[in-house]
Amino acid sequence: MRSSTSLVARQEMSAETSKIATASFFLLIAGGQVLFPIMLICIFLFRNLYSKSWIFLNWCFTWVIYSISFSILLYANKVSGSLPSFNLCLFQALLVYMVPILTSSALVALIYHLWTSISLAMKREKRRSLWVYRVMLAGPYLVSAVPAIIASIAISQNPELVEREEGDFYCSVDYHPLRVTVSLMSAFFILTALVLQGIIARTLYVHRLALKQVRVQGWGLVHLFGRICFFMIIALISVTMAFVATVDPENKTRTIYQGCLPLLTFLLFGTRPDFYRKDRDRDTKSQVESTAGLV
Repeated sequence: MRSSTSLVARQEMSAETSKIATASFFLLIAGGQVLFPIMLICIFLFRNLYSKSWIFLNWCFTWVIYSISFSILLYANKVSGSLPSFNLCLFQALLVYMVPILTSSALVALIYHLWTSISLAMKREKRRSLWVYRVMLAGPYLVSAVPAIIASIAISQNPELVEREEGDFYCSVDYHPLRVTVSLMSAFFILTALVLQGIIARTLYVHRLALKQVRVQGWGLVHLFGRICFFMIIALISVTMAFVATVDPENKTRTIYQGCLPLLTFLLFGTRPDFYRKDRDRDTKSQVESTAGLV
């Protein structure tokens, strides 16, 4: 293993790059390290109906991981100037390539959860088995390990691939197949989410009369579906940015957008007042109502 002095980097950041990094860190921390944790703490503190929706809470937690992953050099005071240690840079680089797949695959799990919950609300499907629920919770973490494995193999053969590029506030791996793999896997999960969204939209339309009969829980699920539709626009832009980074690594437009993602996600999903007040009737609510409470 090599020393930190052999890391590829430029010591100082330009004034423009410094402003971009400052704005990105502010957005990352506001969304992923302040607002989302406050929301999750309130949910568990008040023990309201949302605490039963582990798939949704797991997806929110992936955005906390996302935010922290891009902020590691900030907390180590290694964004500019002296180089980070090789191990620290490697650790962050692996996380940076894992989190896009983690969040996108967790989104697929959330949408599948929504689909089955709608079917349950309309009495069209039996309650899902426990192992499927466990796969939806653990699957995103297992799948996100793929880029880490690829990166580890590449770095073991050429440690010089680990770098902190000028204009970036995080470490990366200068290995094109890895970047392509992450972009393609993220795109696959986003497209899968879109297909599931289409299936849900068709189900809602075909069974719109039955949906009216289930009232509160049914329409709550519809509202969640609407929020996810808006989020899909953000997700598609994210995938586009990933491909831009693959084709043109010097393009820094993605830097600000990466910082915005946790905050935009929170504004869409974490702003319901119900998250921040105690649910006095939690013991009498059904599982379907708990799922409807996500919105």
